[in-house]
Amino acid sequence: MNIRRKRRHSRLEESDGEAIRNAVLDYISSSHESDVLSIREEIVQSEPEVDEQGNLHIGQWVYHFESNTLRKYLPPDRHVGYDYSLQLRRHGSVWKVVNLNRIEVFRSE
Repeated sequence: MNIRRKRRHSRLEESDGEAIRNAVLDYISSSHESDVLSIREEIVQSEPEVDEQGNLHIGQWVYHFESNTLRKYLPPDRHVGYDYSLQLRRHGSVWKVVNLNRIEVFRSE
């Protein structure tokens, strides 16, 4: 009999938030694209926070355990813009951003 167990994610700590924040800043430091520079400003100005459920937030960015990504979505009141997803890798206590996806969003009014 095969029993499947739900994979539990380990709770992120404030130190993980700071390490992820630094990994994001390292990744985008060499970019000259204006929207990526605005991401940098938002990350610099935001402190990582872990809520009661263990969810990591850095400003409007939210960490997703299932996909190991840090994501920011276009606010609901905007109809045109971008969603962003930063793919992360973790090796021990070291976090690294391996990819940035920018998805154009067009919503009807």
